[in-house]
Amino acid sequence: MEKLTLEDLDNLRIEEMNADELRELLTRLEELYDEISAMEPDEPDDDEESDEYDEWLETVEDIDDLMDDIQDRLEKLS
Repeated sequence: MEKLTLEDLDNLRIEEMNADELRELLTRLEELYDEISAMEPDEPDDDEESDEYDEWLETVEDIDDLMDDIQDRLEKLS
């Protein structure tokens, strides 16, 4: 199974995938999510802004949203 990258996420067409493809993608996304989560930068103090942290958080949330969308699609296909 090929490793999924953040760049791959822009080209995903989950609406065109069958249940087996979605399950495989979900597994790969979970691995990517764990990898990105482990790279969490230091959280900024209340009076600081951190573009790095904000970007990391947005990426994690995007992956999580995509995994939720895939779960929903799998439920509809069942």
